[in-house]
Amino acid sequence: MGILVADTLHSINYEVKDEMNSERARKKALRFGDKIILELKELINELSEEDKKRVDILRWEDVKSEKYYDKFLFQIEEEFEKNPEFKKALINIVEEYFDNQIISDDKKIKLCSYLIEELPNLLNGINYNNIYYNCYIGQKDCLLTQLVDKIQTKQIFQQMSNKVVKGSNVFVDLKTK
Repeated sequence: MGILVADTLHSINYEVKDEMNSERARKKALRFGDKIILELKELINELSEEDKKRVDILRWEDVKSEKYYDKFLFQIEEEFEKNPEFKKALINIVEEYFDNQIISDDKKIKLCSYLIEELPNLLNGINYNNIYYNCYIGQKDCLLTQLVDKIQTKQIFQQMSNKVVKGSNVFVDLKTK
């Protein structure tokens, strides 16, 4: 099982919400990631020795370094620049996440870059150290999960889907009370 800590990806949120420069936001995100990893390791230490060996903790930079990631990221960035419908779909997700709070168009675009960076892994799963991780735990009723499902099944943005969907990621619905 792989647990992905999206630390440096989260730095985009610090840049926008806390109006930090990118370097300061990155350092803060890494510190936050270190804290999460420490907590995860404490939980993992409660497992049997055999089960401990089955758990990998991955950082965002680990998955970004996989060979397919840059290729898919480029295709998704290109789609965002050239396809107004795709761009609007991502902006809608940002607006949903911020519960339609008033944020500038520039900040919305910056927050879309978070989604763009996340999409290669959401669409395909993660290949790390020759292990393929393809289970994503999240909320199935959110716009992002719905978008990913429609792209994977080629209901929308078929041309992009043909270029970037090579694996299949399984979504497990996270129910909250």
